[in-house]
Amino acid sequence: MIKIAFVDSWSVGFGIVEPLIKELRVNENYELLFVHYDSLHKKYPDKLVLSNLNGAPEKLKKSQLIEGVDFSKYNYSAKTFYEIESPDLLVFISIHNLEQRYFLNIAKKFNIPSILVMHGVILKDKIIKKKRIVDKLYYPFTKINRLRYYRSLFKFFVNDVKSLKLENNTAKYYQLLFKIIFKREEYVNRISEFDSFKVNTICTISDTDEDFYRKLYNQTPENTKYKLVGHMDLHKLSRYYKDNKNQIPKETNEVVFFSQPYVGEGVISAKDYIQSLNVINKTCNDLGLKFIVRPHPRDDMSFISKIKDDYNMILSNRSLEEDLIRSVCVIGINSTVLLTANLIEKNIIILDFGFSEDFSLAENERIKVVGFREIKVIKEALSSLNLSESKSKKLNLQDPVKLIKEEIDLLVNDFK
Repeated sequence: MIKIAFVDSWSVGFGIVEPLIKELRVNENYELLFVHYDSLHKKYPDKLVLSNLNGAPEKLKKSQLIEGVDFSKYNYSAKTFYEIESPDLLVFISIHNLEQRYFLNIAKKFNIPSILVMHGVILKDKIIKKKRIVDKLYYPFTKINRLRYYRSLFKFFVNDVKSLKLENNTAKYYQLLFKIIFKREEYVNRISEFDSFKVNTICTISDTDEDFYRKLYNQTPENTKYKLVGHMDLHKLSRYYKDNKNQIPKETNEVVFFSQPYVGEGVISAKDYIQSLNVINKTCNDLGLKFIVRPHPRDDMSFISKIKDDYNMILSNRSLEEDLIRSVCVIGINSTVLLTANLIEKNIIILDFGFSEDFSLAENERIKVVGFREIKVIKEALSSLNLSESKSKKLNLQDPVKLIKEEIDLLVNDFK
């Protein structure tokens, strides 16, 4: 049997890779694990994390597609995990956080190959610089349990590093911990001097992703293979369309805003965020359109509830696929959903909070970029789009899940 371990910060990640896991299960020689840190999150409870974690462990367990394993089983030691499980391949959907880099840095000692399947938009310089220095320093103290969580996780990481004699410079440990806590945006978007891992294959969403990982993560073509596959949402979208095309209305007036968790992360103020949504909501009402807000999985749900209760906005409780296909226009900030919407030729409005030029979509007849306070411009943008073209196009695109599985099969065969 060939053992493939998916590693993510929490069991919420299962929902992202579920289509890939289903595809891999076809091969009876694959034994699959999904390793997560849920118990450590619960030990140091953070309201935002727990609100998003709610129901995820049960979904993973009930799926019966893969064995879910909490990292506590191995006393929070990646070294112990590798010694007990001896995985043949590691699969990640992010390498931006300590949870994943911990596994990657220790994995090199055991010569275990890895693959990154991108699922989100890269947080780029303009967003990183958006926060004032005082906000960057103050923000961690509003998240005391997150500080305790990372301090605890950091301790486990350092114990493994010392045990394997990977690094003896104690000062480096504390420099890394300081960066994780007080320079988080920089840490998640730059490989640190402490990291020396190499990912064997990176499956990218867009043409610009390879440049990011080459320059800022030092994942060079000499060590890393890049494969442009697109986003896994395309797989779900195609399946949904095929199964429900007779039930999808030919005419719709829905404009869907795909939220991002920037309020909870301190990048955008709640006041500015709500003001921009109010502008869009009013404009849609004036144009006879139905405005719907789709929360992000990491949104603070108390903040989202406030949008619904205090400002009388409609929140989506449908699948992402249904929201995308039924919309005449998709609005967002820099979500990967916008990239997917572009591939199926949807009308798109990018809401500019000062960093839209970092996003990899350029304006054209279907894509408009507007300032978040520009009421007149938002109305002009919506009015200028051809909202009668509501049908999703190009849903016969190549399936990203099949492309990713091909790369996994290749890696497994190469390291036999």
